[in-house]
Amino acid sequence: MKHKLQDTLQLATMAGVPILLTGEAGTGKSESVVMVAKELGYTLHSLSVGEQTTKTDILGFMDATGTYRSTGFRKAFEGGGVFLLDEIDAGNPNVLLAINSGISNGFIEFPDTVVHSHETFRLIATANTFGTGAGIKYVGRNKLDLATLNRFAVLHWTLDEELEAELCTDSQWLRVIHEARKLASDVDELMIGMRNTLQGVKLLDIGLPIETVFDMVITKGLDEDIAAILKPAIEKYTQETVRIGSQVVVTDPEHKLLGKTGYVSDIHMSGKYEIKVGATYGLIAEEYLWVIGSVEEVV
Repeated sequence: MKHKLQDTLQLATMAGVPILLTGEAGTGKSESVVMVAKELGYTLHSLSVGEQTTKTDILGFMDATGTYRSTGFRKAFEGGGVFLLDEIDAGNPNVLLAINSGISNGFIEFPDTVVHSHETFRLIATANTFGTGAGIKYVGRNKLDLATLNRFAVLHWTLDEELEAELCTDSQWLRVIHEARKLASDVDELMIGMRNTLQGVKLLDIGLPIETVFDMVITKGLDEDIAAILKPAIEKYTQETVRIGSQVVVTDPEHKLLGKTGYVSDIHMSGKYEIKVGATYGLIAEEYLWVIGSVEEVV
């Protein structure tokens, strides 16, 4: 399973072009870089950038004894490998200028010596913005220097809903997520990414009620008025009487299994029910079928 842009990112990395991955939080940008490094057999080094990140975090420093203290960037630049600058737009843009020479000229003056880049050095950065600065969703983002941005090729990393569907093992939770995402689409303060989906799956797997999980990973900390916009997504779920695990009877008069009872093993995004007939829920069924609105719950 991989993101629809994974192959593009891998090819661009192989070409040796510095890449800036932009996209919403929780779309799998950082994870994709990990996958690329693994696929190419490159060592991965990374630095999560923030307001407190300094040049020494990138270039290293000489300690009081005159010993050079290295960094992940130095190791990748000199010895080869992928270096991930995670959330590059959260850092001080002046600090990031330290890497410009290395990107353009192939060498950097580190505190102890001048180092030329290794032939397999690859630089990938991630950002929630295009380097344009803070907005309603990302208030802590800085505007990046144009000289830095100009050195990167940009690949916009969008949410891959097909990948999300493969990774989400709870089809009902996925339906709730999709419904909530539709409701959130016109509200700038709201964002529901794949990270929220997968967090929810883990919480559901340990037995937490879906309503609790919804509050924990979707409406968490939102203003009441904004949270109310999303509530119909979970209310729609709680009003459903037929769920995964429900015992039902087939009521479709045209179906060969009319009158048979079984258990709902899955509910498709379209609303179709997968019914396993002749088995207790969780065990192997004699046969199964997809039906649309033609079952009733057995009380």
